[in-house]
Amino acid sequence: MNLWLARLIVAVSALLAALPAGAGTLDQIKEKHRIAIGIRETAPPMSYRDQEGKPAGYSVELCQKIVENIGRELGVGDIAIDYVAVTADDRFKAVRSGRIDIECGVTTVTLSRQKEVDFSYFTFITGTELLAKSQAQIRSVNDTANKKVAVIGGTTTEAALTRALSAGNIKAELVRVKDHKEGMDALRSGRADAYAADGVVLIGLALGSPDLDLTVSNDPLSYEPYALMVRRNDPDFRLAVNRALVVLFRSGAVYDVFEHAFGRFLASPGPALKALYAIESIQD
Repeated sequence: MNLWLARLIVAVSALLAALPAGAGTLDQIKEKHRIAIGIRETAPPMSYRDQEGKPAGYSVELCQKIVENIGRELGVGDIAIDYVAVTADDRFKAVRSGRIDIECGVTTVTLSRQKEVDFSYFTFITGTELLAKSQAQIRSVNDTANKKVAVIGGTTTEAALTRALSAGNIKAELVRVKDHKEGMDALRSGRADAYAADGVVLIGLALGSPDLDLTVSNDPLSYEPYALMVRRNDPDFRLAVNRALVVLFRSGAVYDVFEHAFGRFLASPGPALKALYAIESIQD
């Protein structure tokens, strides 16, 4: 072995030895006793802030349970949660950059998104639907001909809506908005005749607008499987998240989370969601 190669090996070995052992999310949580959770502030009943400004919703409560389970697994007890607001536009960057450790919102799993981030097991299933004032008589995408439909740009909802309009040769004008609040404002003001989003979110928005007589269509344009976003190349943290979800699915505690989030308007999970809980109750 020549002298130059020997010196290189020594230098690299010294550098590796100086690096912190285990730079993964779990190691950071164990060291700091903290975790950063990304939430959506206006996507009830999945992820939002309640009237007191506290984070709430199905996805948020799932993540709170996950954090409790991780704390027990790591033997660190309570883990402080930093709630970080994210939007449809910046949620992926927030995960990739490390601004948040896990996103607990309303994100659909797609193959293209898995180039940027990783996902937990599925946590919910919904579909793209339409919300409109009852007098507008918009019950399906066919009723949007020559009307204006608001939708958050760059989302799977926009893609599903565009496909449905094209397939039906329906001429409707898309009004792109940045979030659910702007979508509801467009509907309320008449700037849009309907608002397209995931059905479960639309139900929450309708219930939160008692001053309006609203109707949610019952003709899904797509099926959207939700999951929790985490960083890529961190299998230990993803496994810890999935293990905690399995505990919730197996024990039936997920039904308590569901009732807490949806009890006002959905008596129990539908057949598809029940099947999801059963399928993902994976053995150790």
